[in-house]
Parts: sequence; structure tokens; C-alpha cells
Amino acid sequence: GGEQAWNDMSKEDRKRSTNLIINFLLKRDADKLTSKRSDLTDVLKSSAADGKAPPAAVVGRLIKNAKEKMLHAYGFDIVEQESGNVNDEVGGTQMSQGAAKGVKIYMLVNALKVPVEPQANNEAAASQEDGEEDAEQRQKELEQRLVAEKRAELVGLGESSQRSPHFGLALTLMTIVCLKRYSISEVEMLDILKSLGLVGNNVHPVFGRAAEVLKELCAQGYLHMKRTKGRDGQPHVAYCLGLRAETEVTRTRMLNWAEHVFGDKMQAATRKDLLSEDPEEEEA
Repeated sequence: GGEQAWNDMSKEDRKRSTNLIINFLLKRDADKLTSKRSDLTDVLKSSAADGKAPPAAVVGRLIKNAKEKMLHAYGFDIVEQESGNVNDEVGGTQMSQGAAKGVKIYMLVNALKVPVEPQANNEAAASQEDGEEDAEQRQKELEQRLVAEKRAELVGLGESSQRSPHFGLALTLMTIVCLKRYSISEVEMLDILKSLGLVGNNVHPVFGRAAEVLKELCAQGYLHMKRTKGRDGQPHVAYCLGLRAETEVTRTRMLNWAEHVFGDKMQAATRKDLLSEDPEEEEA
């Protein structure tokens, strides 16, 4: 059984297998791609001496080990989600939208607090009158802020990375979904892309084709496509926020972006209403 197979593994084998999972997920995350449970199993199988995949229970424990190590060493969390069917109502985050019998998928999301509005990397020189204790505390805070800002650049939330056209488009579309109360029809989404120059099969010089853009943003976890049946029995396709949008970009950052684009502050009641599904986001 799984317990026996786990006990039969040496500490070195467990460590090596855990590192295989971590390295695989890091490489996938370079392109912001998700991974299926079967992908992780195949990685372990390909490196096994007997060429056999470990039992599911062993894979689960190795993923748990990888999750702990990834969080401690890299500041990333391995998030698991069920793919497949989704709830018709967008009442919560994507974590609640998995089907009971869906395929398990995994992605890395930033676990370190990233400034909603990154600050400039500068710090005034410490006054000679300040005590050593104050100077030490200030230096510690500076180091923490620089680490957070570096992470912001790595995960696409920093000042320079937000100027990139690809993330700018992703953030704009996520923000529109947010303002549409977390669900927008495929027709509306294609109209928005059309207004940005992505029309049908025409190839945009920067972003490519509209369908490819939506497919890529869904694969990266920024958007999530859901299929339902309308009252007339016809299939209906809509887009809502993806797991990466909810956990890493955050709704607060999207609303801040909306205010920046429109050059006007949102009414407090409206902002609170849009964040009410996840009030903790206010502190993001």
C-alpha cells in the first residue's frame, strides 16, 4: 500500500523526489502555466529506477513536502485546485469552483506580501542622532521592503513589469471582469478585445489572436472560462477571475488599477461592495 511504499523510500529518495516536483513547477511557472497531477506523477515515474509511477498516496505526501519546502525556501505556495465543472454562480474565489471529480491541477502563487503600490527603492540616510536600535529596525524594514519589491517584479506586479504590454493587457481584462462583478460573457469579452485591436483571426502585432490571448490567460490562471447552459438550453460561455488573479494579483490591486485608469477614486460603498466577497482583500 501507499504507507508501505512511503516507508520503503529512503530519506534521500524522498528529498530527490521532492526536488523533482519543485524544479518542475518552477520551470512551468516561468511561463505562468499550471500542471496536472498526472504531470507530476510522470516526472517522478521518468526518474524512478524501475520506471514505475509511485502510488497516489506517496505522490500526495511528496507534494506536501514540496509545498512546505517551496514556501520556506522560495516564498511561493503550491496551490491545488480541482478543474472540470464549475459552479454556475460566482459566489467565491476559484478555490470553491472545483468539481468533486475534477482533475487536480497545481500552480505556484506568491506567498509574500507584495506592496499594492510598489514604493521606490530609496531610503534616506539614517540620522546620526538616531539610536542604534532605531537604525537597526529601519534597516530591517528596508530589507523586507526590497525583498517584497523584488518579488513583485518576479511575479509581474512590480512597476517595470506592469509596464509590459502582456501583463498590462491581463490586468486590464481582470479589472474589467472585477468591475462586471466577476463574470463577463464571451461576447462581451471579445468586444473588449476588439476595441483593443484584437479582431477575430487577425494577428495583433503584440498580443496575437484574440482566442489565443484568452486561452493563454486561462492557462496562466489569470482568467477562468466557465461553460453553462442558458434558459434556452444553448451553451453559454463566460469568463471570471482565475485562481492566480484571486490569490496573487488580488481584487484590491485590480480596483486600484481601475481608479488609476479612470483618474478618479471609487466611492467607498462601491469599493466595499465589490470586495465584499472577500473582505480580507482590503489588507492585501
